[in-house]
Amino acid sequence: MKRTVQRYVGIVLLALLAGAALFEVVQKLQMDHEAIAIGSPAPAIVAQNTNGQEVRLFDYRGKPVLVQFWGSWCTSCVNEMPLIDQAAKRRGIQVLGINVGQTRGTVKTFIDKLGITYPQLLDPSGDIMEAYQVKALPVTVLIDSEQKVAQIVTGQFASVDEIEKLIEDYS
Repeated sequence: MKRTVQRYVGIVLLALLAGAALFEVVQKLQMDHEAIAIGSPAPAIVAQNTNGQEVRLFDYRGKPVLVQFWGSWCTSCVNEMPLIDQAAKRRGIQVLGINVGQTRGTVKTFIDKLGITYPQLLDPSGDIMEAYQVKALPVTVLIDSEQKVAQIVTGQFASVDEIEKLIEDYS
């Protein structure tokens, strides 16, 4: 009798653990499908730049902002950065680079070497990336002057013209 009770308790515990694990998986799958929507308010961005100063997306209210998520290990990210820089200068649009998971020194050295002029913000913990539901790099998000998500581009831009076309209605 005692053995039977122990067996049932063991089975119940295993079932509870399996249920909890299944719940976690289902929750993660639901989150993966909840990307930010075009027209929705842009998630807040508050981060330090490479000089240690705090920068907030809210500071750019009234102006469109192109937000580029990148990492130095991402070849596509690195390839598009000079194109984004050039398009931003031509169109006069504000760009914020969001570096994911690297140190201030690494980012600063890397950006200086590339000659990129737009501000770089640090997201060492990935919180901003998570808020924007970024699953792979590069991702570029165009935020309109009302701080709403206007466009989301996953993958590398092929040309300055492609970037200018994206931002022409907002700059």
